[in-house]
Amino acid sequence: GSAHARSQVTVINIAPILEEPLENRVIDEGSLETFSIGVVDPGADEVTICWDFGDALMCGPELVRVEYGWQEDGVHPVELTLTDDDGGQTLYEIDVEVGNVAPSVVLEFPVEVEEGSVVSFMAQASDPGGDIAEYRWDFQPGSSTGLSWIGDRTFRRTT
Repeated sequence: GSAHARSQVTVINIAPILEEPLENRVIDEGSLETFSIGVVDPGADEVTICWDFGDALMCGPELVRVEYGWQEDGVHPVELTLTDDDGGQTLYEIDVEVGNVAPSVVLEFPVEVEEGSVVSFMAQASDPGGDIAEYRWDFQPGSSTGLSWIGDRTFRRTT
């Protein structure tokens, strides 16, 4: 004789995972950081990748490499969600510490002046975070006499 047996097998979906761990980052404000990942899904399902940068959300199956940056310094959480087409989902979270960058300054002033003449000093500054708090001029001690404010970031000094 022969015997036949029947049994029912349930195949459980396994959620997609990263090939390598996603690490915290430290970057400068105003710069772009590249986030690159490798994804493994044992069921060979299509995987949707979602990057949540707090102020921007990017989702799609092709987002294994993205660039992103912040204009403000501070700690910014980033969430990465991998979802396969069978509903399996894995969430990863990291922090990106964004450091403040000193402003860059361009000064304009004459190299030579005649005694008793009016001299203009001007500064133009830029900062990736846009957080320039003040402009401060420091002339030699006792030399602030004859110094007058004439407009946006511009002083005149009588020598």
